[in-house]
Amino acid sequence: MGWLSALGPIAKLASKVFGFMLMRKAVQADVMKEQLDDIRVADEVKKKINATTASAKRSKLRKYRKRK
Repeated sequence: MGWLSALGPIAKLASKVFGFMLMRKAVQADVMKEQLDDIRVADEVKKKINATTASAKRSKLRKYRKRK
């Protein structure tokens, strides 16, 4: 009968550990989502910079183009 009284604190501890693990996973997923969003924004910025740089180069080189 003595071992049954020990089950209550063990179950309480197990539920706390399970809740902690669940919260840790949720925080990790949230951080990873934010990092993914930052990576996507950085990629968009790089694309826009490259596009504006290419268009600036084209406009500068346009004056050297031979006219037909």
